[in-house]
This record gives sequence, structure tokens and C-alpha cells, in this order.
Amino acid sequence: MNDDCLESCPSGYFDFQDYICKPYISKSNLFIDDLNQDQIRYEYIKDIWSNNFYQKSTYEGDQNIKGPFRFNDKIKYSFQKSQINSILEIEIMFYFYGEINDLSGLLFQVNKYQIGGVDSKLATSEIYSRSGVFKQIIECYYVGFSKCKKIQYYTTLQSFLEYDIVLEIGSFLNISDPFQAWGIDKVIVNEVEPATISPQVCSLWYEGNCIDKCPSYSTLNGITCEDYGSIFKNPKYILKELYPNHILTDFAMGLMNITTPEYQQFENRLLFFFNTNNQGGILWQKFKITVPHRKLRLMISILLIDWENNSQDYFLELVIGSNLNQNRHKFFADSFNQFIDYQINQEFPDYIYRNYTIDLNHNSKIFNLELHCFSPSNGYCSLFDYFIIVEQCDHGCSVCNQNGECMKYNREFENQISYYFQNYQCLDEYYYSNEQCIPCQFGCGKCNQNRCFKCKNGFEIKEGKCHCPISSTDGICLKPEYCPQQCQTCQKYKSFCDSCDIKQMKILNIYQCVCIKGYYLNSNLDCTQCDKKCTTCNDFESCTSCSDQTNRQLISSMCICKQGYYETAGNLICQQCHYLCKQCFFTYDYCSECDTQLFRQLSKGKCVCQIGYYEDNTQLCQKCNSNCYTCKQENNCLSCDLQLNRVLNTKYLCECNQGYFENEFKLCQKCHHSCLYCNQSEESNQCISCPSSRIKSYDKIDQFECKCRKGYFDIGVLQCMSCKQYPNALTSHPCYSFCGDKIIHWNEECDDGNNDSKDGCIDCFFSTEKCSTKICKKCYQGNCQICNDGYYLNKNNECQECSQSCITCITSSNNCLQCKFQLADQTCKMCDQKLGLQIINNTCQPICGDNIMIDNEQCDDGNLIDGDGQQGFICNPICQIINSINFILTSDLQDKYFQSKRYCYLDFNQDVIIDGNLSSMIKLQLNNSTIKFNYVMTNLSLQSLSIEIDFLESIENPIFQIEIMSPYKISNKQGVILIENIESIQLLSYSLQSESTQTATSSSSNFAYFIIIFLLSLAGFSFITGGLNIFFNLLDSIQLLAYLKYFNIVLPYNLQIYFQTFGFAEFDFLKEYISIQLTILDFDFKISEHQPDSKFAEQGYSALFIINILSVLFVFMITFCTCFLSQLVHKLCNYYINYLQNLIQKDNFYILNIFEYYLYNLAKHIRSLTNIYNIQQQNNIVRTFMSVAMDFNMAIFLQLKMYTQDLQFSYYLSIFALIAQLQFIYYGLNAISKKKYEFVTQTYKQKYESFLEGNPDIHQNQFVRYYNILILMKKMIFMFALIFFYNNACYQISISSILNIIFIVYIILIRPLKDIDEFYKVILTECILWFEQLMILIIYYIQSGDNLLDQSQIERMQILGWVIIALSVFMLLIQFLIDIKQHAYFLYQQYEFIQKMFKFVGRIFHKKDELTDQIGEGLIKDEKIVKSKGKIISYELRVERKLY
Repeated sequence: MNDDCLESCPSGYFDFQDYICKPYISKSNLFIDDLNQDQIRYEYIKDIWSNNFYQKSTYEGDQNIKGPFRFNDKIKYSFQKSQINSILEIEIMFYFYGEINDLSGLLFQVNKYQIGGVDSKLATSEIYSRSGVFKQIIECYYVGFSKCKKIQYYTTLQSFLEYDIVLEIGSFLNISDPFQAWGIDKVIVNEVEPATISPQVCSLWYEGNCIDKCPSYSTLNGITCEDYGSIFKNPKYILKELYPNHILTDFAMGLMNITTPEYQQFENRLLFFFNTNNQGGILWQKFKITVPHRKLRLMISILLIDWENNSQDYFLELVIGSNLNQNRHKFFADSFNQFIDYQINQEFPDYIYRNYTIDLNHNSKIFNLELHCFSPSNGYCSLFDYFIIVEQCDHGCSVCNQNGECMKYNREFENQISYYFQNYQCLDEYYYSNEQCIPCQFGCGKCNQNRCFKCKNGFEIKEGKCHCPISSTDGICLKPEYCPQQCQTCQKYKSFCDSCDIKQMKILNIYQCVCIKGYYLNSNLDCTQCDKKCTTCNDFESCTSCSDQTNRQLISSMCICKQGYYETAGNLICQQCHYLCKQCFFTYDYCSECDTQLFRQLSKGKCVCQIGYYEDNTQLCQKCNSNCYTCKQENNCLSCDLQLNRVLNTKYLCECNQGYFENEFKLCQKCHHSCLYCNQSEESNQCISCPSSRIKSYDKIDQFECKCRKGYFDIGVLQCMSCKQYPNALTSHPCYSFCGDKIIHWNEECDDGNNDSKDGCIDCFFSTEKCSTKICKKCYQGNCQICNDGYYLNKNNECQECSQSCITCITSSNNCLQCKFQLADQTCKMCDQKLGLQIINNTCQPICGDNIMIDNEQCDDGNLIDGDGQQGFICNPICQIINSINFILTSDLQDKYFQSKRYCYLDFNQDVIIDGNLSSMIKLQLNNSTIKFNYVMTNLSLQSLSIEIDFLESIENPIFQIEIMSPYKISNKQGVILIENIESIQLLSYSLQSESTQTATSSSSNFAYFIIIFLLSLAGFSFITGGLNIFFNLLDSIQLLAYLKYFNIVLPYNLQIYFQTFGFAEFDFLKEYISIQLTILDFDFKISEHQPDSKFAEQGYSALFIINILSVLFVFMITFCTCFLSQLVHKLCNYYINYLQNLIQKDNFYILNIFEYYLYNLAKHIRSLTNIYNIQQQNNIVRTFMSVAMDFNMAIFLQLKMYTQDLQFSYYLSIFALIAQLQFIYYGLNAISKKKYEFVTQTYKQKYESFLEGNPDIHQNQFVRYYNILILMKKMIFMFALIFFYNNACYQISISSILNIIFIVYIILIRPLKDIDEFYKVILTECILWFEQLMILIIYYIQSGDNLLDQSQIERMQILGWVIIALSVFMLLIQFLIDIKQHAYFLYQQYEFIQKMFKFVGRIFHKKDELTDQIGEGLIKDEKIVKSKGKIISYELRVERKLY
């Protein structure tokens, strides 16, 4: 195409790189994602470290817009090319939402290679493209975002020679701003086959472009125009002005010292002229050259107008430099000085034209130039094609000499370039731009500013960029050395990262590697975890944000608890304070600050009501009556404000203090000084009560004056002054007194002038007036000598009232002679307020709130405020410590991980009174609101209930918060209500199993169950027919499987259900049907308080030996009952046989009928079996003990593990049982240590044969005999490890496995079993059990010692569970087959008719007809012999009777 610019390429052309249209042969659509609203064709790759939003589709108009996407999200398209060499034409219509940060944008990758991108510049709201073009950018609107831009991006790719193409579009947005996003509207990919382009033919080239004429600043060299600057290796134009179509710039005018240039038209171009007479024709110029250089070339063309040739008066002078360093170049207008006539036409014969080129050695930073044009007349000079070029020093050189040798280098460039002038260039991996060698992009060896031309070894070039091969593993793409330390890789810009190492907790945020949330970049540029209290931080203790979920807020770069919350040790989440506390610490109810708006103040860690307010069971304190200082209720004062002159009366009201009255303003105003109390007035005659030193002026009126008593005088205060202090007062003094002057003075009752006692006045006293009969029994001379009961005589011969604690007293009020109240030692108890006691209802009780703790008071803090004090005090009516109510939540230890139901129990720490139904007050809340569940509450008592929770889906670590909605309805005997009404409890996780898992587990369990039923049927049949060994061997194998579930690990669901199949092998199920246990519970054995470890408790075991041993005793009881029944049946059979024999003896011709015959044979057979069983009674007891050894040892060790003082009897009983078991082992060792010949005796077999069952008849090795004893010891050690190492499952499983290995080695080396089938069966059983235990050990390590399992752990455990189930089913199946074979052989050896039957069948198969007939006839004869030969039968009976 030509150089004309088009808005779009015409038909037959497509947009190629660098805005060039190129022709194509064909173009076809390869992939499109547009308008398909029902199908998402891309794969969404979410930025899991930053993006907390969900993917969704939104719509704008009729377009389907996918998004919005955020942070470092990606989407991926996959498609295939039809031709491997074709060019891809990609068009992407996308959206930017919000204020996109600088350098944020999108990256486009094809097959993991970056092909382009889009960057944003926030300040100018501009969008920039990298390796592509924008065809359209328009503004748009999107709900929820401040801005929206719709952008159409276009690019072409020609270097992807693959069929499979993966296009990725990813963002690099600010990971801390969710309001920056992007979306996709349309993606179109076309496949283009380009046309061949013929090379361009041109007659003249300049810098790669085809031109018509060389520029004035170049010279022609062939068909190439070479720029003047090309003469230097490293040129730089200092001045490039006044060439065609270019006028002076402002910058150039400043350099040339020209203010207002004058331009004239000359030869179709504008020229600058100046007059030679203007300032002497001098044009002074000063150039500042900033680059280091060594040479300078001046090139200028001069046009002289109105000059005369061949005249010395006309000349041109160039002055270069200044002062003493000037160089002058003078040119005259004559032929000698080579001025050339420049005659344009006939009209202008006086024009002179000259080109000047001057080369200078120059390295100064300043270049001065003066242009002098001299002419005698008004001539003109004109300048054009004016160029100044310098040859720069080598890059990185600050000073160089005339030869180009660098004299001084710049340190920062020493490692970037080669310092050879003759071959000046940047090193590989750098390109030259703006006086610098700039690094190429990552992996590039040769490049310019825009493209890479050659990649380093091991890299691939794609679209002008170098990329790591996708399959590279040899380290060629490791982080470049010039990348910042925090980057994993970077390209082009040293400070910009392209990728980050997530293993170092770093993620990409707008070309920078930042730490993920919860980490910060330390001084070593490593991500270090913040304090756990911080959500984000700048340093370990410098938080920048906090999580609301932890109830914290950011203050002074620290995440501290919000107001109303407090810190607890080891807990990240701040706990809520008591609702009365504004701030608290240590505990929820230890307040450190109170809310004054609630009228509360801090007192000993509690927020109590302020002075003048009272508690009303709400947060807000209520105001007391204005007269009260403190109160219990509004009008029930506890104390009064002394400054208001008020005191507390007996009705708990604050009345005016003595000497004050309440005026119309409800204030206490002072009475007259003589009044104790007055009648609302300050007047002296308005007293209503007088002090002790004053008396009423009138007795019969309500208001009076209070005059001084006799012997007192008024001094202007409440109390009058006593005259006793003035015994010798002067006559003028109010206290003057003289008896006998017939004047009654202050200390006289009378004065008749004589001392006659009969006249009633003796010594100036009335003989009876002072001696009131109420208080005085005997009076003398006006003084009482003996007081009434309840009074005592003081030193002044006055009767004073005794203390309320005394009936009678002497010398003082508290010196009782008779007491109202007595102590335990019969001494008087003084019920005095000073001692903290008071009399209420004629009883002596402590005073609550007087700060004296006495008698049965638990406390006394000196006030009546309920709830204060460190422990909380209350007056009720004496001071007691508040017994705070707490409700307790407990979970059920028998909850199972794979069972949906969880049980929670609620109870209180004391007896409480509940107003209403407790279950109706409960609010239940789960920490995960998305989990569905059902629950049922059941009242266990008036103050306790159980909560059954049924989860409907899987949940990990469920935490339930239980809130009692009406705490004020729950109180105790003290009247204290429930304060803490919210508690939380964590229950066991629940994993819901799929239907397929449940079905498979049920099927495998049923299959194993059917095999066991068959085995038990066979064992029962063996038991009846005499094959006891099979029964006991089967029981041992199933028991071992049954007890594997007690390993202290969480078994997978399939294994838990499967092991339940073998529960019958534990004889402990028998105790459920034994009522004796209930009887024991009636004897206060506190069973619930003595629980064993959880897995044993789940199966109903107790820690008490006397409970667990019951099932064992029951089995022994069955054995003894069987023995008794066997003896009874034996006697009955013997009796019947003897009865028939007696009939035959009496009648030799007596013939048995067919029923009697078969009954007779059956009785003989049963008698034979019972006889064997009776003989083996001692052996049967031994077999029983060995069968129940597992449960017997479990009962012993469960008790020994838990010693309690209150159940010593059970503990000592278990020790006795252990000693008995050791005695039994000793008994067995003695039995198998006898001489060989004793083993065949009948006596030995009857007593000890069970110890040698399964052993060879001939004992070549004495260790063979220990087989059954070792089995017993193995069971004992196994149970010991199972119980005592319960808290370390690894030891449990390891010890059990070691026991299996030892036993397997013993079986193989010693070979104690005579039956080869039994040998292989035991070996197979032990090996499978050992392997199963190994699988269980792997399950233990999968759990990593923690019962909190994730889904991947559960799946791996399930797989191992299926392996264990398959092995156990295989073991049972092999046992089944071997047991059938063993018992068939046993029956064949034991019963003759079976041998005959086998022979008969064998002869049929061998076609021996004659023998078959004979044997058949013999069998028929045996059946009919009773009918045909009665006498013979009688004979046989008689013979048999003799034998018995």
C-alpha cells in the first residue's frame, strides 16, 4: 500500500503489524464467542489469592458480557488451526470498569506466549496498546462502577506454527480494589493466508523510505541520500534549522539570539534576512552543548544581497569562541576569496551565494558563534541550511580527547558498553536509546526499542519477543539477575515484575510482587507473616487493617479489641464484655470503663450505678429520689447526703437532720438554735423537740420554746452549758447557787430556808421527785439508790437504761447480769450495732452493709449494693457471696463421625428456679448458616434438657451457640438471675456418605454376616456331633476382628459398619439383659462418674470390674448349666435304655415297634455324647475361660486403669481376678510340663486335654505344648496394650502387630498343629490380621493424630477400609471352606454309616454294580431288622447292657 493513512484496510487486505495493510489470498473464521448467552466457551481461572467475588454473566443491551472479572483473573479459549503456516487475526471486544490504576490492564497470551497487552494511564484516562491496535474506544455505563470503556483490540500473529491454539486473557489489576474490573463481549479469531508481495522499486532512498529528492541536510551517494550526521560515528545535531519547509522554532531563536525574524520570499522558500547596518551587521549566538564530544562541524549557507564583487569593503566574518580563544574566519567579496556570483535572473545581478563547512576540534560545553556581515551600504544577509553537528564521545564516557580516546568514564555505564570509538555499539542484550544502553526484554540477545531480532540460546522468538519454551526444565528461564529481588521473572523494565513466587507468599499486583493478605515485605524483601491480629500489615506489629470477624479495630497501627470486647490469652477473637461494661479486661465481667450515659461508674471491676441512681434489672440505672444519696429503689434510700443536712430514718427515707426543717423549696433549713426539731419555722417558739439540755416551755401545746434546763444556761447554741462546771459562780452568774436563802437556784429543787425533812424539802431537794417509780426502786435524798430491772445506777446516782442485750446490768449498759442472747460458751452475746449486730424479731442478727463481717455472714463490704465486690455480694438479709448462675453445655462422647445425630446436654451449676418451660427459652444457632439441620429438645428435668441435632449434610467442626432468651426468668435461692445467657459448644464433625458407599458397605457387611451364620451353624453342628475344636477356633478368629474397632482412631465409615457385624463375639452384650446391674446402680455406685475411655464407653463398658465381669460370669453360668443339663439328659437317656432292656429281659419275644427302635438309637447316641461331655467337664471349663479371656482381661484392665477411692472394693476384686488368671496360666504350664507317657492316660485327658488341643500326638519338641497357653497370653497382652496405651494409637497397633508377627514365627518354626489344614488356616488368619493392622496403622498416619478430617483424608481411609473388608471376607471364606472339609473328615472318621455311604457312592462312580447291590441290600436289611428279627435285637440289647 502507499503511504496514505486509512481508517481501515480495504477489501482484500488485512491489518498487519505497525498499522500496515497487507493483501491476503483467503480469510476464514476459526473461532467466535459472541451472542451465545446459554453457553460459556471459556475456562474461568480465578485469582484464588485475591478474588473473593463470584463469576457471573451480565448483560448490556442485546450483548452478552461475560464478567466482571477482577484482580489477576484469567479466562482461556481453546481451538485448532486448519493450516499450520496461516496467520491468526484476533479481534477482542472487552470492557474496562471503574478507575483503572496506572500500568494496570490486560495481557493476551497464545500458547503461554505473551502476544500483547493493554495498559491504562489514570491521570489522562488514556488506554495504551502493546503489540496491537485499538480500532474503537467508546464510553459506556455499567451498574456499580463509576466508569466504563468499551474497547476493540486487534492484532495479528504469524509465528505460531502449531495446530492447537490456547488464547488466554488475564488481568493485572489492583488486588486491593474490587471496583476495578473487566469483562468480555466478543472474541473473534480468523485464519488468514497472506499474498506474496513484490519488492518495492525506488530511484532514491533516504533512511529506508522512497523519496523524490534528497533533503538539504544530506548528500547523494548513488541512489542513497546520506545524512550529514553520518560522517561521524556517533553524531548529534546541536542545531538543525532553516532548511526547506522549516522555519525557526522558538528554541532555535533563543540559541541564535533572534527576537523577531523577518522572512522574505526567495525561490519559492521563506528566508530569514537581517540588515548589515543593524548593530554593525553582527549576529551573536551562544550554544550550550550538554553531551561530551570531541569534534564539531558548522555547516551554513549565506545569501548576500546588495553587495559588490571584487571589493575589500564587503566581507563576511565568522568568529568562533570568545575572548582569547577566538578563531576568526574572514571572507571577502572577491574572486580570490571564492565568492561566487549567484545570478538568479536579469533583475537581480547583485546576489552572492556561498556554502560554508568548517570542522573544528571542540570538546567544550559552550560554543560561541558571531556572524559579521560588513558592507558600506545597506546590504542584507540571509542564513539557510544552518546545521551544527558534534561527534559525541563513546557512550559512558564523560571526557574524551581529539582521537576519541576516553579520558574519564561514567561508572554507571562501565558494564554496559564497549569503549572503542572505531566500533561504537551497545553490548549484546542492550539497545541504544536516548544516550543510554537499555536492556532488551528477558531472553533477547539483539533488539531495538520495539522488537527483538535474535533470542538467546534456549529461548523462542514469537511476534518479536523472546519466550521460555513451555517444556523447558534446564533452568534457562530462571529469574534474570537484573530483576528486583521480589520478582520471580521480569521483562524490559527493571522495576516491573512479570511473575511472582507463590511459594514465597507473593502475588502479582500491577507489575509488583506483593505479599498475600496476612503477610508483609520485610527488609530482606521476603514475605513474613503479620501478627495474627492483623488482616494486613506493614510490619509485624504495624497493622493496616483488621478483621471484623475478630471484633477488632485499627487504632495507632494496632488491631485492638473494639469497645465492649476484651482480649483473652491464646484467642484471636475478642470476647464480648458483660453488657454493663463499656470496656473490660481479663474476664468478661471485670470492667475497666463504664458507660456514663447509663449512669454507671466503676467500682472494683464492676459497673455499678452512680451515686443517686439504683439498679432496676436493666442496663440503664434509674434516678433515686432527690433526697437520697444512694437508694435501693426510687423512694427506698440507703444513705443521705450530709451536705443537704439529711439523715436516714427507719422508713428508709431521708429526712432533715435534727435542727433543720424542710421549707417550701424542699430544702432543709436550719431551725432556731434552741430547737432539736422545729415546725417549719426559724422562730424560737416553733420547736417541736428539744435537746437533752433543754425543756419545753409548755407541755400541752405542739409548738413551744426550748428553754435551758435547770442547771444550764443559754450560750446561743443547741445545747445549753451545764452549771456544774461553775461550782463557785459569782452572784451575777446564771449558775450562782446558795441553799437556804429561800431562792431555788439551778441545782436546787426547793429552798424553804430550813433542813426539815418532814416538809418535803431536804438539802434543797425534794425527797421523791427525782426518783421515778418507772426506773427507781429506792430513793434517798433525791437520789436513787436501787434501780428497776433494765436500768443500772451510774456514778451520779442516776438510773441509766441497760443494753438491749441485757435483761439486767450493773455499772454499765453492757455489763449484763442476765442476758437476752447467749453464746455457745454460755456467755452473753452483745447484740450491738458497734459490733455489727442488731435485734430483729427478738433475735440477734448481723447487720448487712456495715463493713463488719460477723457470725454467719460470708462477706460485708460496707454497702447495700447488690452484685459488687470481687466475687459479688448480696444482702439477703445477711451478707452472702453471690452464687452466680451458669449453664453448662456438654456433648455426648458416643457421637460418631459418620452418624448424622449429635447430642448436647444443658444443665445449670446449681439448683435454679425457672419461670416457664426451659426448652421454649432456647435459641439455637450454628456457626455455618448454610448447613441444614433439624433438632429436637427434650426436658430431662425442670432445669436440664437434651438437644438432639440431626445434620442433613456434611459439616466440619460445627460450633453451636445456645442463647437463653429470657435469662431474667431463671434465678436461684438468693434471687440472683442468670447473667451469662450465651454459651457455645463445638461438636464432632459429620461426614455424609454417598448412597453408593452406604450400599457397598451394607452389601459387604451382609455377605460377611451370611458367611458367619454358615460358620456358626457349622460350629453348632460340630458342637452337637462332638467337634468342639471347630467352634472354639472360629470364636477366636471372630473375636480378634471384633476388637480391632477399639484402636483409638477414627475408622472410615465402611469399616465402622463392617466391624459391627462381629459384635456378637463380645460377650459383653449379655449384660444388657442382666437386671443385676440395675440392682447395683441402686447401691449408689455412681456408675456415670466412672467412665472408661470413649470407645469402650460407646460400647457400654464401665470402668468398674464388678459391672464388666457380669457377662463373663453369665457365660460361665451357661457352661455350668450346660454341664448340669448334660448330666440330667444322660440320666434320662440311661433310664429309657434300661427300661427297654428290662422289657426284653422279662419277655424274650418282645418286639420293638419302629418308633421305639429309632428312639432307642437316638437315646444311645445322646447318651454317648453327654457321656463324652460329662467326662470333659473340667476341660470344658478351661475352654470357656480361654473363650472369654478377651472380655475377662478387658474387665480387669479397665478397672486397673482407673483407681478411685470410693470404689476400692471393685479395684481390689480386679487385682484378685488378675492373680487368678496368672494362677490359671501357672496351672496350665504345670499340666503341659508332665511326662510324655502321662499324656495318653484317661485321667490326664479328662483334666488337661484342652491345653493340648490341636497338638501332635508325638511331641518331638516341648515348645509345641505351649500353643494354647501362648494364645491366652497373647490375648492378655493384646488387651493390656489396647487399654493402657489407648491415648497412643500408634503403640496400640504396633504392639498388636508385633504379637501377630511373634505368633506367626512361632507357628512356622515350631509347627504345633497336627492338622495341616488347621496349620494353613491359622497362618492365613494371623497374616491377614497382621496386614489389616498395618492398614489401620496407615489410616492412623493419614489422620496425623487429629480427628478433624478433610474430604481427601476420608477418601483415602475409605479405600484402605475396602482393602481391610476384602481381606477379612477372604479370611472368613477360607475358614468356611477349611472348616467344612475338617468337619466332613471328622464325621467320616467318627460315624461308620457315613463311611458306608461314601463307599456306596464311590462304587457307583466306579461302576461296581455288584458290590453296590450288596452294600445296598445290607443297608436295607439294617433298616428293616426290627420287624424281621426281634430276637436278634433283644440279644443285641442284652449284650449292650452288659457293656454299659
